[in-house]
Amino acid sequence: MLRRALELEKEINLVQRSTKTLLRFFIPIHNWLRMKSRLYYIWSLQPYSRAVHWVILFLYICSLPFALSPYYSPNNIEVAGATTYDFPRWEWVNPLPTGDSILSLKVFDQNNIWAVGYSGNIFRYSSGTITPQFSGVNSAIRSIDGVNQNELWAVGDDGVILHYNGISWTSLNSGTIEDLECVKVIDVNTVYVVGNDDTILKTTNKGNSWVSQTTNSGQSLYSIDSFSSNNLIIGASSKNFSTNDGGDTWVENLSLPIGFYDINIINNQTGWATKEAIEDEVYKTTDGGATWNPSTVAGSMISVAPVDGNIAWAADWNGKISKTTNGGESWVEQTDSVKRLMYIRALDENHAWAVGWSGNFMETTDGGITWGNKDYSISNYDFKSVYSAS
Repeated sequence: MLRRALELEKEINLVQRSTKTLLRFFIPIHNWLRMKSRLYYIWSLQPYSRAVHWVILFLYICSLPFALSPYYSPNNIEVAGATTYDFPRWEWVNPLPTGDSILSLKVFDQNNIWAVGYSGNIFRYSSGTITPQFSGVNSAIRSIDGVNQNELWAVGDDGVILHYNGISWTSLNSGTIEDLECVKVIDVNTVYVVGNDDTILKTTNKGNSWVSQTTNSGQSLYSIDSFSSNNLIIGASSKNFSTNDGGDTWVENLSLPIGFYDINIINNQTGWATKEAIEDEVYKTTDGGATWNPSTVAGSMISVAPVDGNIAWAADWNGKISKTTNGGESWVEQTDSVKRLMYIRALDENHAWAVGWSGNFMETTDGGITWGNKDYSISNYDFKSVYSAS
């Protein structure tokens, strides 16, 4: 009797152990199979079943890197100039280059122009062709700057900071989730970033670490540019701030009771700026930012693109582009886009580019006599469905 009792106790312990698994979240599935399948139930009672479970778990863990590698391999991240991908994905086809708004530009020369915008879009314009780049993010990218075409920085919503090394874009840890509005690159190591809720970030080691600065204003900061490596100016919601010590201290410019939306400094003395896109004024300084003088332009100016102290283009929120050749004393309207404009930049007195809503991408090569659209659509009709024959 004692022997039979011991055998029964052993069998009971065996059944109890067979109801358990190595990972707790597999227990319901395991016991459901025991109830539904007699073969599985008998197998689970065998003394070697636990060892088999360990082997299966080990093989599963070892297979994970191979299963995920097609999606995370560096070979499958698009590099500059590439337009194909090794992994399945949707690609924008119409209209081109995008149906989303383009928000900012960086011009190096006629064949090296970069643009950024909503939905993580980054484009490179060269020899009349706009090529999409893979940013790896979906947030709006609001600003781009760089010292050359192989050292670029871009910033955007949700604290996004991206760096381009001439081959690919890499996302860096900004330490914030605030929307970032503008980036200013001083040299290959030193970069300033500004954004919502008085966010100012500075790196002096190429983005390995970021130091937080503040204006103590609590305002949203929209733009930043520099007269020199230590002398910078920030445009905010309703104020402007400047520093002469690389951002250790920021001082409000009390002579300007408005905030600049777009600032474009061309040398250590001369710069141009616009307020938010509800004003018909463009501002200019010729004394390193000590004073700013307004110039009236018909429209709601949102961005300004100076060539020097006399020649500049200004983009109107509602789609107009105007030009001055006498330092802002008078402005001549050159074109009226059907789409809203957000940003304009110039290379010289003949070449300028403007971008805006719904992929609007405009170019002039003759001083603004004509403006051509680089965005286009294969159809003006609304598409209702799509069908694949394969």
